Amino acid sequence: MTRTRLLLLAAALVAGCHKANPAADVRDMAGALVSMPETGLPQAMYQHYKRVHQDLDSMRANLRTLVAAESIYHLDSGKYTTTTSCWVPPTDGTAHWCASRGNTLDAITVTPHGWYTHITNLEVAGSCFIQVGNDTSFGAPAEVPACFSNQQRPF
Repeated sequence: MTRTRLLLLAAALVAGCHKANPAADVRDMAGALVSMPETGLPQAMYQHYKRVHQDLDSMRANLRTLVAAESIYHLDSGKYTTTTSCWVPPTDGTAHWCASRGNTLDAITVTPHGWYTHITNLEVAGSCFIQVGNDTSFGAPAEVPACFSNQQRPF
């Protein structure tokens, strides 16, 4: 190719690539780089797993705050309770605790050595549990939330 043809081709490419708002293109590219995972997963699958892990984190955090609420109740009354309340101040005989949106707490079971319970989320096919006290029959350390899928595999 002659030099003139190369210059004309380059000018055509530059003119064809020019957009009305180049800053928008930069923002779109930056957004794509931030939101795309580096694992090579398709975007929809990545978003699904990201949401599941956020829900699992929510369940674990709820169980940790339940431990704190039960501990406060135990300090005041000398025993654990099987009920929680979102009211401020909490009603008599209840620990002040509320589940996050989408999370559902199963019944709290009080044992001679402490208590245990499970929590589920509408969007997660599994549940998390926690135990407090000397009973380690669940196989997890006391006061540490553990989560399992419905196939009994840890998350």
